[in-house]
Amino acid sequence: MTGVQTCALPISEITAFSDLTPGIGVALSEELVGVPFVILRADEHMGDYGPFISLSVIYERDGSNHVGVLNNGSLSSGIYQQMNDYLSQGGTLPLSVKKGLRKSEYTKSLPNGSSIPAKTYYLAN
Repeated sequence: MTGVQTCALPISEITAFSDLTPGIGVALSEELVGVPFVILRADEHMGDYGPFISLSVIYERDGSNHVGVLNNGSLSSGIYQQMNDYLSQGGTLPLSVKKGLRKSEYTKSLPNGSSIPAKTYYLAN
């Protein structure tokens, strides 16, 4: 084969990139209900089911600060819509969310006539 390079290091000597630069974990919506946090960055992405927003957040838990990425993709309500409204009106980051998230639980009706439990999370200030 031409153009293929081989690695001379034995596998045991290879350092995982995550050991050098630990990634930012996912912050689950549920763990931020009622927990104050600060949004440091907001990035919109396209996923399998449409657009979603990724928020880099910092919050306190168990007496220490934690950084995480909070993802949300509801198109008509919730965090995604709140952030789109805020940023399109000239809002800037960082943004303090003093009351954390608020969770709304409800039953969603499906086109086939059945229903399922659903949740929407909102920034609560």
